[in-house]
Amino acid sequence: MTRRAWTLYWYQSHGRVIAGEFTAKFWLIADSIRYHRSDTSLVKIVVPVHDGYADAATRTAVEFVKAVFSPLAQQLPA
Repeated sequence: MTRRAWTLYWYQSHGRVIAGEFTAKFWLIADSIRYHRSDTSLVKIVVPVHDGYADAATRTAVEFVKAVFSPLAQQLPA
């Protein structure tokens, strides 16, 4: 049995939300030089796809991100 899941992820560091890995690495280097800090967070949301309904999984993931983004952002590197 094959199980599928829909994943949303991003990097968050110093007030930035970054979708791409290479862009995140660029900012990691820039922040290390500028602030002497290299902390960043990878936020990953995984939602199972039931019965092939990827659209429903996407909506569930997006709604979850909308609900938790603000409180989560307060806990991540600023």
